[in-house]
Amino acid sequence: MKCFRLILAFAIVFQTSSMVFGATQCPGNVASVPLRHVNRYQMIVTVRVNHSGPYDFLLDTGAQITVVDPSLAADLRLGMDGSAHLMGVGFQDSASMAKMDVLSVGTHAVTEQKVLVYDIARMKDRLHIVGILGEDFLQHFDVLIDSAHKTLCLDEGDSVRTGMKGRHILSSSSSETTEDGLVKLVIITAHFFRGTRPVRLMLDSGSVAPILYGPSDYLEVGEIEGSSWQGKGANGEQHDFVGLLPQDLKIDGFEISNVPFFALRNEREGVHAAGYDGLLPAGLFRRVFISRGGDFVVLEPRF
Repeated sequence: MKCFRLILAFAIVFQTSSMVFGATQCPGNVASVPLRHVNRYQMIVTVRVNHSGPYDFLLDTGAQITVVDPSLAADLRLGMDGSAHLMGVGFQDSASMAKMDVLSVGTHAVTEQKVLVYDIARMKDRLHIVGILGEDFLQHFDVLIDSAHKTLCLDEGDSVRTGMKGRHILSSSSSETTEDGLVKLVIITAHFFRGTRPVRLMLDSGSVAPILYGPSDYLEVGEIEGSSWQGKGANGEQHDFVGLLPQDLKIDGFEISNVPFFALRNEREGVHAAGYDGLLPAGLFRRVFISRGGDFVVLEPRF
């Protein structure tokens, strides 16, 4: 049975949303795709499946594979094609697999793509989505997430890369791969001002909040305890969180202040992916550029 990671797991409730602005031109005259912001950091994108739609999906660089709700799979009459094990922050579950003939976002399409069919009712009602667009689709493109202008840019060439200004931050990947050879998740190294060692953070556009795993391993005593929060996993299971003291961190030359990280209060062994220490939402930045060919990212702070 194949195993996939779905990092989106919790709804620590931030009830905010944003209107979609008019389309903004991407660098290099690449066609733009509008995004809708919800819950402060998350972003919704419109997709078409097998030439049907449009459908609203969560844009999730933290999901190794695209997910569709069973209701959409039934409407599209997707044939089941095996099963898979699904892991995320604080949960494990099983799901069926299916295959789409074509999945498209704007003018870009990927054919013969496998997807997970999984009940996302908890997210569907809150975010008004019927699926999650994962890295198995995004890996085919250089990706620019322009939160400031609510725009997604996908580029199969080098037009956006050539037009991007800013420091190139080298990225690495998580240590885990899938049997299908899906792209690894994008990891960057950061330094907490009050930390005891560098940390590896996964750049995650699907996370509802900045999350740390095992913070006592790299934060000084006194930085851990904070206010209590509750959230529900993608499978509906409720978990207790602790809101850490706001953290200042440095990423390759620039600083980000007062980031409100959360951690599981009673973290069980093995609930998070090996190879990184937490999740850094893409929505923290004005713009995030991910270069597939160059193994680097460009992060534009909001200040």
